[in-house]
Amino acid sequence: MWNAQSHQIFGKNHAQSHLIWHLTQALLAQPRADPAEESLRARLWKQRDYLRVFLDHPGVDPTNNLAERQLRPAVIARKLSCGNKTLAGAKAWQILASFAVTCSQRSRCFLDFLALRLPIAG
Repeated sequence: MWNAQSHQIFGKNHAQSHLIWHLTQALLAQPRADPAEESLRARLWKQRDYLRVFLDHPGVDPTNNLAERQLRPAVIARKLSCGNKTLAGAKAWQILASFAVTCSQRSRCFLDFLALRLPIAG
């Protein structure tokens, strides 16, 4: 887990953060001959302003572990149900799973959330 000690290790002070930024810029500015390496370098270059956010903001985790852990129950449920049979079913599952997690994070009832948004047959 990311904590104050992690910031010390990764150079939370301004001078180290500044050095890391310049090293990152230098590494990403050089085009690569290998197409796969160049593709990765180009993608990272586009995202370079976001690569060091965790160094400057203590509340930002440098990994996406929390998001991965939050997705895990939906992945397990999908596997246990033998997956989705159609693209429309997969999209519906993604949307409902996202709403369920968001409701949980906001301490809201998922069923109440859906009831307010689903059309009533009549």
